[in-house]
Amino acid sequence: MTRNKKGISPLIATILIIGFTIVLAALVMQWGTQLLKTQTEQTAMTSKAQIACSTEVDFNVDSAKLGTLDSVTGVQNIDVRVTNNRDRTLTGFRVRISSGESVFTKTITTSIPGFGSALLSGLSFNAAAPATPIDVTPNKVEVIPEITIDGNKVACPDQRIEKTVEAPPTP
Repeated sequence: MTRNKKGISPLIATILIIGFTIVLAALVMQWGTQLLKTQTEQTAMTSKAQIACSTEVDFNVDSAKLGTLDSVTGVQNIDVRVTNNRDRTLTGFRVRISSGESVFTKTITTSIPGFGSALLSGLSFNAAAPATPIDVTPNKVEVIPEITIDGNKVACPDQRIEKTVEAPPTP
């Protein structure tokens, strides 16, 4: 009994190897193209944001004052008035409230149109709550503006302004 052992011919083996190589090369090319496109878009967006932040954003923090303390709830507001000095709309703010070593960050969605002014609302903290990051009176605020570029909200950290918090008026 003889067995006839035959493999694939060298010609077919060569064609299969070339086919696999072409498919693998096509996959690598597709992946590389997508990677390059993504990196280019991200770099363009970052550059656009940095240029817009440095040339189109200019604002002042006119005042930062502690409001009165609600003795029932323990909530205390911080009133921060901001003026936009350019025609680009500021679409929001990131505000850091500091007191010594404690820092509490809040995102504010108040939008200020070009050459407008607004009081940033929503800046409050519970002075009586033990879980509050700030357990003593805040002494400064840092305001970082946000703008919208191509539908994406972008922070402008290089344009931040720090302001000392004024004590509440005494009755």
